Amino acid sequence: METQITQTIKELFNVDTDVTLTRPDPQFGDFATNVALQLAKPLGKNPREIAEAVARQLQESGSFTEVSIAGPGFINL
Repeated sequence: METQITQTIKELFNVDTDVTLTRPDPQFGDFATNVALQLAKPLGKNPREIAEAVARQLQESGSFTEVSIAGPGFINL
């Protein structure tokens, strides 16, 4: 999963980054990442915009049942 998210970020923003997945409260999903928040300053973009682009790409890949965004830019899978 981390590899797919990393590749998606590379494709969308041409940047290499480390993706860390955590286990959120089950109501939010099986896994979550705050990578959009980490990338906001280096990319000079709003973290929510980054999260929306990444989530859209991940959802279109068909590899995830559901991809959603919470708060300022957390991506829940």
